[in-house]
Amino acid sequence: MVTYRSTQFDFPLLEYVPLRSFSQDQASNLKIQFSFGVDIPKITEVLVPNAYDPIVLKPIWNINARVLFNWRHYF
Repeated sequence: MVTYRSTQFDFPLLEYVPLRSFSQDQASNLKIQFSFGVDIPKITEVLVPNAYDPIVLKPIWNINARVLFNWRHYF
């Protein structure tokens, strides 16, 4: 068993806001984001020792797509 800490970086590529709506007592918007990132492992600690090879963690790259909807009601 292994525990580790990592640092994650996220780099936005494209952000599109197709819908924004405002009125006297509410506001809403829809946002679509595309980004990429990397998760870089730093501190590794073996909790249960074993006879296997040492553990080497490599950075993990990822591609993200997010859809966000925000709605607010004002009193």
